[in-house]
Amino acid sequence: MLSSVDVPRASLVRLRPARTRFYEEAEDQQSLLQAGLHGVYTVLCCGETIRIANCGEEFELLVSEVCTGIPPTPVEAVCIVDVEALEVDMGESLEGEEERIAQERRAEETARAAQAAAQAAAAQAAAQAAAAEAEAARAAAAAAAHQAELAAWLPAEPQAAARGTVRVLVRLPTTRISRRFGSGATLQQVRTWVESALPETLHGALGDRFELVSTHPRYVSRAGEGGETTLEMAGLDGEQAMLNLRLLE
Repeated sequence: MLSSVDVPRASLVRLRPARTRFYEEAEDQQSLLQAGLHGVYTVLCCGETIRIANCGEEFELLVSEVCTGIPPTPVEAVCIVDVEALEVDMGESLEGEEERIAQERRAEETARAAQAAAQAAAAQAAAQAAAAEAEAARAAAAAAAHQAELAAWLPAEPQAAARGTVRVLVRLPTTRISRRFGSGATLQQVRTWVESALPETLHGALGDRFELVSTHPRYVSRAGEGGETTLEMAGLDGEQAMLNLRLLE
């Protein structure tokens, strides 16, 4: 048994062409749609595909939404017969949507790859920084051990009031150091003390590559020279001897 169903009159129809070429080939889209719909279709259902001919070519369009009334209310189906003020709204083509989604997906993949590369670079940089920090700590520990070993070879520091005591002051690039020696101490022992007392930043860079220079009296102590020369022999046997540390290239 057949039964009739009242289909509301259309006020708005939203269509989406299957291919982007529709927008390129159909110059007057509204006129083409009006001609292709009226007399060909009486009812349009949401989700169906219709076909419209243009210059011998047939275009498929998806009915994405149909509405009735003012303001337009979405329904499942509408009648387009004798509808004078039918509004037809054209949306993005299905082909265009696929291309856009593909482009967005590629952009997301590119962004994820860039993020992964940045994270890998950050992890590598962190590993390198940790390795550099560990190497710096190892070098500092080795330098401290070397300086402690040098200090162990030095003679005991005499009392300030002891006879023949010389207070040796050495000017460094950013500070100065001092220690008491007997006048019979050798300049090599003074050099060993200076090397053992250098700040960490200088010790690693200098080692024993420096000269100790006295202005009054004029005397220069170089590594490997005058190992048995004493402070007294160098004329540095007063209560205080001032030496300047000069860096060697």
